[in-house]
Amino acid sequence: MKLKYTLLSSLLFVLWMCLCIRLIQVLFVPPVAHIYIDPASTPALFQMMDMVTQSSEEPKYVAWRRYMAFFPKKLISPLNITVSSVKPSTSNNDFVKLIQKEVKLFYRQHSDHVFVIHANIEHPWLVESVLSVIPPDRVKHIYLYEDSIGRTLWEGLTSKFVSFFGKYPITYRIGYTDRFLKSFPRWKQFVQNVSIMDFKKLSDKQKGYLYALAGLDKDKLSSFFNDRPVGIFFDDCNLQVDQVAPFFEKRIVENPKLKKINWLYKNHPRCAIEGPFWEKLKHYFPDVQLLPNKMPWEILLMAGLVPDYVCGYSSSVFFSATPEQVLCYIERPGDKYLPLLKKMGIISDKNIIFQKDIRNNVH
Repeated sequence: MKLKYTLLSSLLFVLWMCLCIRLIQVLFVPPVAHIYIDPASTPALFQMMDMVTQSSEEPKYVAWRRYMAFFPKKLISPLNITVSSVKPSTSNNDFVKLIQKEVKLFYRQHSDHVFVIHANIEHPWLVESVLSVIPPDRVKHIYLYEDSIGRTLWEGLTSKFVSFFGKYPITYRIGYTDRFLKSFPRWKQFVQNVSIMDFKKLSDKQKGYLYALAGLDKDKLSSFFNDRPVGIFFDDCNLQVDQVAPFFEKRIVENPKLKKINWLYKNHPRCAIEGPFWEKLKHYFPDVQLLPNKMPWEILLMAGLVPDYVCGYSSSVFFSATPEQVLCYIERPGDKYLPLLKKMGIISDKNIIFQKDIRNNVH
């Protein structure tokens, strides 16, 4: 009897403590709301990874400029999202005005909340537009993401990078933090690594949400990876077809070892869905499949749809490739990626097509 009484007393005490803690949370710990804003693709993808892990009870405002055109309406309710009316074609100036207007309404609806803000290191004007609405004492934390994977490696600490330092609780979410901290070790407490590998921490349900948000139809694309090697060509508005084609033909089209590749094509997200090299690639490989240009290629890696080969115009996408994947790399004028990619061993001289000709012929 005494033991039962002791157990019952302990149980009641635990329940009482839980109720007290919950009461304290309700009375003294304000609820949280999230604001996600970005004009680029890759940082928005990492913001998505954060968003799908947040509680459905916490309201979220989302303004990812490149993704709004195909934002899945079916996720608005389960993820508790207020979707921005921004479009991929919205100018930076109009984007700022729109954010100020929409965030003001979002803040009024949740004025008893504290706010976690997710934005882009390279676009502080977007953060400033939010902070012009949210009072400083309602800002719980700011997370700033790289504009593309590895950008801090070739640009270092810019004034944009540190513009909010010391004013708010802040964390910079970047890739390759080990390399970055070798140059800037005192920033360790403010830097958090983000990686494609973080995807593995998500539940199956969260992964499904992420595919939908990023515009990937995994089931449809999976069959493309079944029977033959897969290559992906990255195009760009600035690619010069007449200069690239002879090198591409010699290096890839006429190579008997590469005849059986299933080709995917993706243009840069700032350009049209079909870029300069689309028709040429389709001529070489009639079965090539067109990927949405706004969709980040990193979502393929997260989904396990890893191409055997990659090639195309100079881009930060190559920072997520391996040396074994790279068939060719088309240098751009004043290429800021290439020196670092070579130093990291991702690109070698044998991969670079057309280097001298681009410098001599593009004006």
